[in-house]
Amino acid sequence: MFSLSRFLKENADRKKDRNLTLELVDGIYMFESGDYLKAAEQFGHILGADPEHPFAHLMFGRALIEMEEYEFALQALQRHLEIVPNSVEALIYIGLACFELERHDGAVEYFEQAIKLKKDSLLARENLAIAHLAIGDLSDALEELVELHEEDPHDPNIIELVILTLGKQGKWQAAKQWSQLMKGTATSASGA
Repeated sequence: MFSLSRFLKENADRKKDRNLTLELVDGIYMFESGDYLKAAEQFGHILGADPEHPFAHLMFGRALIEMEEYEFALQALQRHLEIVPNSVEALIYIGLACFELERHDGAVEYFEQAIKLKKDSLLARENLAIAHLAIGDLSDALEELVELHEEDPHDPNIIELVILTLGKQGKWQAAKQWSQLMKGTATSASGA
């Protein structure tokens, strides 16, 4: 049986959902355009209307990271993680915020958690290697970087990080071979 009150309530919810979707799209556009302050304001506005909106927490945290507001970003990202416990993206961005706050051990933990959930996350794996470098775990950093290089031999950032790590280890000959690889003149960098 048709119920006018139920019909009005259902349509009101749909209208609210449509408005929220439009606000999210606006926030994403602002974020992707590099206007992180406006994006943060937009996602904050969405959270005012829906404090449990996981995507808004995630994007609010990401915008705050871009604005170098790492402590506030951690709060938003932690809230997202409470709502979505296995969010690989949140774990990675929490790790990035920890890294920027020079909490390198914490960054390692979050990147490792992300990798446990998604083994092929290049962002988590590359940042894990960088965090290992920051705390002086050179062998762990090098191992991860060499694996990443095997998966993507044309990524110059990985090669640079391998060279840096080898240099920190005092392995200058191997670093030189990797440097030549980066220049495209070596055929193998198996000296690591």
